[in-house]
Formats: sequence, C-alpha cells, structure tokens
Amino acid sequence: MFNNIDEALNWLYSKRNNNKNKYRLNYLINKLDIYPKYKLILITGTNGKGSTALTIKHILKNINYHVGTFTSPFVIFFNDRIMINDRYISNSEIMHYLSILAKEFEEYYLLNNDIFPYIIFNRGINFDSTYDRTIRECKDRYEITKFLKYMLINVKKELEKEYVMHHLRVASGERWKTLDYQTMEYILSMNGNMTVLDFAALYNRFNDKKKVKEIFETMLLPMIENGSLVVERETNKDMFQGERNLVLSLNRKRIDEMDTSKITRIGI
Repeated sequence: MFNNIDEALNWLYSKRNNNKNKYRLNYLINKLDIYPKYKLILITGTNGKGSTALTIKHILKNINYHVGTFTSPFVIFFNDRIMINDRYISNSEIMHYLSILAKEFEEYYLLNNDIFPYIIFNRGINFDSTYDRTIRECKDRYEITKFLKYMLINVKKELEKEYVMHHLRVASGERWKTLDYQTMEYILSMNGNMTVLDFAALYNRFNDKKKVKEIFETMLLPMIENGSLVVERETNKDMFQGERNLVLSLNRKRIDEMDTSKITRIGI
C-alpha cells in the first residue's frame, strides 16, 4: 500500500489529534485481536523513562526472557520506538504493519459513516432483505468482508446479464436503445418469466410512475417484435382497457444458442 517509509509515517501522523481515536483504537484492538497476551511493564514519569526501560530490558534478557520494548518519543528515527531484544523494527516491517492498520482504518470509516461502495459496483445491488441483513451484520460486527462477498456475487450476476443482453441484441439484428437495455435488465432480474403487470409494477417501483399501456408499448412490445421476448399466453386479467394481461418469457431458442455455462447464476 505504501511506496516508502516516509509515505507510511506521514499516513500515521495524519491520524494524530483526533477526538475519535479512542473509538478507532477499540475497534482496531477488537478487529486485529491484539489484546495484550504478555506481561506488561508500564513506565511513566517526567524524566528517566528510557533509561529505566533499558535497565529492565537487560535484566529480563539476562534471565532468558524475550523482551519487546516500545518507547515514546523516539530520539532519532521512528524505528527507535520498537525493539525486540536488541533489534530495532525495520522499515519494511513498519510499512507492512501500517498497511494492515490503514486497511482497517478505511473499513472503520466505511462502517461508521454508512458509506458502502454503491458507485463502484453500480448495478450490482438488489435492495432486498438479503441486502438489508448483510448491511446490518456488517455494521454489528464491524466486518465489511461479508458485504464485499455479497457484492461480488451480485456483480457476477450482472456480468451474466450483460452476456445475455449482448447475445439477444446481436440475434435481434437491431441496434438497441438505452431503454431496450433497461427493459432487458428488469426482465433478467425477474428470471425472464413474468406478466406485463408484473413488469410494470417492478418498473414503477424504481422509476417515475408510468401507465401500464405506455410501459407495454415503449418497453415490452419492441422486445416482442425483435424476437427477444415471446408471448406465452393471456391471463384472465386485463393489463389495460381492452387488452388481456400477457405472460411473457425470453425466447428460449435464442437462450439455447448461448454458452449456458456462462449463465449459471441468474436462473433463466
């Protein structure tokens, strides 16, 4: 994550003097499981802390203890802060551990500011009970990994939809408009099998409301005419005045021409 030691230390110094640090520290302790597992000696005071720590370290080393010391402030280099026996921490170790901390700080920020990467994943979000439960669990556990896994699964589904839409557009022999792609996106989200009224209800849930007749004529009818959709049957209910509701499905012949190993998640 960091290209050099100065970049790493500048990041660390930028986290100073923040009144939220105590909450971040508790978060990091829990997340990284770094509760002290060893006996600690805490040395405080105005003068003599460093020499006292050095003396105690030598005493413990001489009776075969493995001794780590952390002193603040450092004298010349940041590395002076941390020693294991007589070895100072290296620049590469500092960069490595600060990279881990930086990742966790970013996750802390996302979780505590309700910022989840909607834009990065674009269409890969289904605002359903699974999504809500995933977000809730991530916030409760301070763990964003489950959310990312959920999003990646949805992104894979979106890639499958792109594959199907590309194949259907080529098979139709027509140049699709933006509205055509939006129509097919909704159809594939419904697993490719629905009535006109079902489709209209879904569309109106996420968009400015339109009449069913307008939705049918501007969105679904072009897909029927270019052969991407087929009419399976009528129902006993009217979709608008004088017209029975239609059960529609994707053109199975065109679906069968695709590489079905590439469309295993969207259930068509």
